Amino acid sequence: TSLRLDALTDKALPQRGPGLNPDGSFQLAELTITAAPLDPTAKDKPVTLKLKAVFAGFEDKDQPLANAIDGKANTAWVVKTNAKKDNAAIFEIEGGLPGFASGTLLTCELKFLDLGLGRFRLSVSVEPNPATWAGDVTSQHLGELAGSEG
Repeated sequence: TSLRLDALTDKALPQRGPGLNPDGSFQLAELTITAAPLDPTAKDKPVTLKLKAVFAGFEDKDQPLANAIDGKANTAWVVKTNAKKDNAAIFEIEGGLPGFASGTLLTCELKFLDLGLGRFRLSVSVEPNPATWAGDVTSQHLGELAGSEG
């Protein structure tokens, strides 16, 4: 039902990051997620998910999270003012995640106007309401995801 993008600081990144720019900032121009059948021989066509920007921990003035999903290559979710801090963004998957009989392969593409993110994590949620930035993310082994049904 939703996707969470964590932009994480790290002592190995410029100014501790999370961006790769010299000042630790980043500018996410576009985030797209495509769902496709896990079986490459399936006749079902891939679907580009429609996302809705729900929340960003930090965003610069007039550079909101919604810019990252507006389909415009020259706009971006900019985090420069609050670089050097962990950040997170929540996107709701409008209409939910489509499922395929053979399983679903998700492909996430992040396009940046700059050098990008040095350390990040993507998480998905099946909760009925979009996830929040509060609390920890619990990891799940890829084998569990591949083997789960429903």
